[in-house]
Amino acid sequence: MLGRFGTPLALVLVGFWLRLGGARDHWLNPDEGLRHFIAKAPLAEAWELVLRNAHPPLFPAVSRFSSLLADDGVLWLRSTSLICGSLAIGVLYAAGRRLHGPLAGLTAAALLVVSPGAVAMSQVARPYALQLLGITAALLFAVRLLQTGDRRDLYAYAACITAAMMTHYGTFLVLSAMAGALWLGAGSERVGVTRRDVIRAHLPVAALLALLLWVHVLPRLWDSPLRTSAVEGWLSPHFGGSPSTLIGQTFGTFSYLAGPAFGGTLALVYGFSCVTCWWSGRRALVGASMALWAVALILATASLYPIGPIRHVLYLAPFVFLVIGVATAEWVARGPIAVASVTAGIGLWLWAGQPLEAALQLPPRTASTYAELNIHREEGFRAGEALRKLAHSPGDLVIDRSTAFTLAPVLGQALVAARPLGSTGIDEFQWGKRRVLMVNRWLLEVSVPARDPAAHLAHVLATVDLSGGNVWLVTARGPRLVGELDTFAKGSILSVMAGPTIQMIALDPERYRSALERDRGNTLMEEIGPRVDPR
Repeated sequence: MLGRFGTPLALVLVGFWLRLGGARDHWLNPDEGLRHFIAKAPLAEAWELVLRNAHPPLFPAVSRFSSLLADDGVLWLRSTSLICGSLAIGVLYAAGRRLHGPLAGLTAAALLVVSPGAVAMSQVARPYALQLLGITAALLFAVRLLQTGDRRDLYAYAACITAAMMTHYGTFLVLSAMAGALWLGAGSERVGVTRRDVIRAHLPVAALLALLLWVHVLPRLWDSPLRTSAVEGWLSPHFGGSPSTLIGQTFGTFSYLAGPAFGGTLALVYGFSCVTCWWSGRRALVGASMALWAVALILATASLYPIGPIRHVLYLAPFVFLVIGVATAEWVARGPIAVASVTAGIGLWLWAGQPLEAALQLPPRTASTYAELNIHREEGFRAGEALRKLAHSPGDLVIDRSTAFTLAPVLGQALVAARPLGSTGIDEFQWGKRRVLMVNRWLLEVSVPARDPAAHLAHVLATVDLSGGNVWLVTARGPRLVGELDTFAKGSILSVMAGPTIQMIALDPERYRSALERDRGNTLMEEIGPRVDPR
């Protein structure tokens, strides 16, 4: 028993250790802060936030449970991703072992252990690691089904793919490819499952998908500002507007799974592995993998779902790594000459070949626009202590929405009580003796003109009566925003608190208004219009 489970257990433990440091060492980013907010808010408010969010409700529900185990708001909130991302390694090993023996499982699982994309998504409170576990488990039961014809495997597959669908809508791509593969496989005489069984097993999945579309997607998301801003904004580079763009984003996907330095090599190895598996008779595996790529490319062309160097493509990892694992076992079975030939070919590529990304002029993986949002855990705690002291004295705090979510463990239940301040686009809540004015935009601009005037600090100054000079601007943008204030409104910064990333800046509103009036090239006061009475 220990010999059979020793290898996958060791892989899971190594994967857990590689993921633990990043999950423990850094403070919540704004998206994670939103999950913290949902986990800690009263049930009615939490459900409303889930309906307004872009993902189905399973991950928030699991995170809400795990957050009850501890209040530090960092590691335990991420525990769902950490555990699921690690368990997916053992499940992928089991799928590879069922397909082609221990070496296939070991290779596939080892690739998942060190995949930068898989590691990163196991370290944050996002739904992708839970989705990965559900998809990998569904793949395992599909493999078992096609080998044994046991209907229990068919229903276990349906349960796992349903759980993955309840975690992230991107699972629809996997469902399309897997349903087609099972439909074709069920027509084989050696599989004791009929196509009617396959249809019956997918009926609950289809019903769930229809329910999610009716309750969540169409009324809440389809024409929402959230979807519009995402599709027209940060997601747009990851759609395919031309064949060259599709090729570039396809190889960008490998960069996400293997890292920019090895993305081209992984693409080469995967393509070679597909040929090997097809040649050796593993055509169902290659067909399912290729069908998944086809669905992804079609939806990317239609600007419905992204591909490329982005976390949304993590669902491809088990299919890519499993094909490589099976091909590796095939070549090892053919003897040392075959192994040496393949190893020499890959080594020659790494040594003499121009990197595939450069050869095809592929877009590099883009870094975060606001890298300073990566805040160390201890720094977050220090900023929280400084803010709590500030809450004991009266005055105003000005904050943007992303910073509010970043500091959700600090603001606590007060944030739940945020309510719109008239029609100003600003939410207001009381935190201790402080009135908090949360600009209902993701980021707050200071000196540069904003496309959305309501996202500018000038909007706050023009619409709300601030309490004299006792006003603090709280931001997680840190040095970037301080630099803008220094450049634009010289002398209006009275003091700066906390660490280099989370900043609390004391502002003199009158001096800042004077700076706005002096520099007509940067001010948006005229665009904002006359002062609005928030009451």
